[in-house]
Amino acid sequence: MTPEVWFPVVTLVIGVGLAFLTDWLRAARETKASRKHLQEERMRALLAEQRDLLIQLSVTVTDFARSISLCHLEDLRNFRQGGDWGSKLIGNDVGMTAMENARKLALLNSRLLSDEMREQILRLSAVYGRVALAKGHEQAEAAIYEMAQLVEGNQIKIGNTIRAFDMVSFASFEQIASQLGIPERNLMR
Repeated sequence: MTPEVWFPVVTLVIGVGLAFLTDWLRAARETKASRKHLQEERMRALLAEQRDLLIQLSVTVTDFARSISLCHLEDLRNFRQGGDWGSKLIGNDVGMTAMENARKLALLNSRLLSDEMREQILRLSAVYGRVALAKGHEQAEAAIYEMAQLVEGNQIKIGNTIRAFDMVSFASFEQIASQLGIPERNLMR
């Protein structure tokens, strides 16, 4: 075979191969850029959702503490009226409000990405049980005092985290998540 026959065929095959290769590389770059953009949008939505969740959580923590305090005050009133501690039932409306706030707190807590914050909320919820099941006035007072400290700590942490969300430039989501105490495994779900 002479070069006049095989050379055009070889250049045609090489040209088609190179065109395929450049198209494939361009598509791979576009796919990577698109994937990165989608991941950034997903992170923005996730962080916005967490910020809104923290605002709801702040209100719920306050409502929860208030309802537990009302239960404690009703127990205290019953005690001072001559009964044994915890021998009388608290009012249905007070008890139902406390249970509803405990339910809201548990639901919001399950949606938090920060393990540290979830643990703080669980400690606060555990105090509710110690207030309700206290054997005496002193034990209940100690649990209420502990609850007040936990509520203050939770509100400070929530406030700091919301401020961090507000100051975020979204440049590095991994860095932001690290500063907010959100494990990387929770970001990629």
